[in-house]
Amino acid sequence: MENRSSPLSHPLAIAVWVAGIVIAILLEVLDRETLALRVLGGLIILFGAMAFLSERVPFRWEGQKPSTYITGWPLKLMSLAMVALGLALAAMPAWFIRV
Repeated sequence: MENRSSPLSHPLAIAVWVAGIVIAILLEVLDRETLALRVLGGLIILFGAMAFLSERVPFRWEGQKPSTYITGWPLKLMSLAMVALGLALAAMPAWFIRV
């Protein structure tokens, strides 16, 4: 049986953990909210672009086999919304801090 994993799997999970640690350091230790939100926006853009380029994204509970996959236009719409949110975070971090 062929195991077709999404590009959103293992290496990205490690990158998300590392980025989370970097964002936490920027927020708590260095008190740099603007830079932390720009880094977070960049990660959301990256994740959205990777989802847009993939054929399908598994939908599952952690540790379980995928119950279904998000494919087609719902995947593209979700990906574009993620990229738009990432662009907004990266371009206007001060607005998100005020809110």
